[in-house]
Amino acid sequence: MTWIKICGLRRAEDVAAAVDAGADALGFNFWTGTKRYIDPVEAAPIIRAVPPHVLTVGVFVDAGPQQILAVAAATGIRAIQLHGDEPPAVLDALAGFKTIKAIKVGERLDAAQLQAYRKADIILLDRAVSGRSE
Repeated sequence: MTWIKICGLRRAEDVAAAVDAGADALGFNFWTGTKRYIDPVEAAPIIRAVPPHVLTVGVFVDAGPQQILAVAAATGIRAIQLHGDEPPAVLDALAGFKTIKAIKVGERLDAAQLQAYRKADIILLDRAVSGRSE
């Protein structure tokens, strides 16, 4: 079965279209280093309108657990995607949330890195692009 997550959403009409198209999860980017960033205050009402069968995911890059949990509380996201160089211990602080860890893959996949993040619910393999964290 294919699981589809559409990421970088910022407008209610795009969220509605993604839900209508059958997306399983919707990603909201809370990293200010991208043009797809959405302010948590703006995201909250959009996230509250998402049907419960669609997983809402907050995407973070190198944010601390306190910041992540504060955004989660303010927005109502149900899952957290770590997309930076966060240490594996951050996953312990996020208990109660579904977690996704993005692993950058270059020429080779680092099996030790996969093992280090084994507590994540989902591992997302992402192509490494020099100079980009998103």
